[in-house]
Amino acid sequence: MPKSVVISVRVDERIRRILEEAGIDIPREVKRFLEDLAVKVETRRSIDRIDRILRRIAEE
Repeated sequence: MPKSVVISVRVDERIRRILEEAGIDIPREVKRFLEDLAVKVETRRSIDRIDRILRRIAEE
């Protein structure tokens, strides 16, 4: 099982109130956002690695 950590963020109280009044599960949404962002970062790194490999191949 992956190890988890706690990340805390501060937001304006107005923002929190608006989201809670709308029934938004803030921790779930923040977690989802960060997980999606991590996938994008990993994808970008993989694309960069593949791009470097293809450039080396093209130079040969």
